[in-house]
Amino acid sequence: MLRREDIPDLWIPRFKFSYEFESKKTMVELGLELPFADRKAEITEMVLDIPYPLYVSEIYLKSYIEVNEEGTEAAASIGAIMMMQQCRSLVVNHPFMFMIREEISNSVFFVGAVLNPLSES
Repeated sequence: MLRREDIPDLWIPRFKFSYEFESKKTMVELGLELPFADRKAEITEMVLDIPYPLYVSEIYLKSYIEVNEEGTEAAASIGAIMMMQQCRSLVVNHPFMFMIREEISNSVFFVGAVLNPLSES
């Protein structure tokens, strides 16, 4: 195992970059089709009491990393746009909470709240 004292003069340049892309096409090409299939609507069970089948219409991935003298900072996020079949309109104009959790272990990865859905920021 390499230790810090083995390399007393190690110089790494500072760097920072981010990357973002819409990944639906790539995921479908890799064989993940059901969440995106509007005819099959495989994610309807994620939401209770909706009148129409639910599916993912778009999914975005974004990552960020910065390395400098103080250390390393990195983050990654995924955002999805979900649609309902045959739904003319759906207005969410009141505060709500949301959660992203892994289904098998029930591990919660992200929890958030929208206090004012009408606000731009």
